Amino acid sequence: MRILHCIASIDNAYGGPAVAARGLCGALQEKGLRIALLTGSSGNHRRDQEHKSLLPGVDIFWSRPLVKRYRWDPSLSALLKSKLKQFDAIHVHGLFNGLSIDACHAARVGNKPYLLEPFGTLSDYCLQKNKL
Repeated sequence: MRILHCIASIDNAYGGPAVAARGLCGALQEKGLRIALLTGSSGNHRRDQEHKSLLPGVDIFWSRPLVKRYRWDPSLSALLKSKLKQFDAIHVHGLFNGLSIDACHAARVGNKPYLLEPFGTLSDYCLQKNKL
């Protein structure tokens, strides 16, 4: 089985979801699943390569967010559409960002099963940070 994980960032500054996603990818590989990851680039090639080294054997597809705060990349839909056929399922990490919205939409349109994992984004604390 081949799974595409989609997360806005794998940078430690992104917090717990980035750490959890890296751990989950490694654990699934140990179980024999083939894993790929779609994530937003930090904009710094050296830093991206450091992050990639934390995920040996995982194919990483980099999104180049035009609006970094919301991880919105206008070319993301086309990238997802071109890659989606290679995967059996999609695991989307997080909410309220362009990458997760596009990934869920692509999975629905492409008739692929997907899991949306909101982490703590539905907690009162997160919902109070930005009412919009």
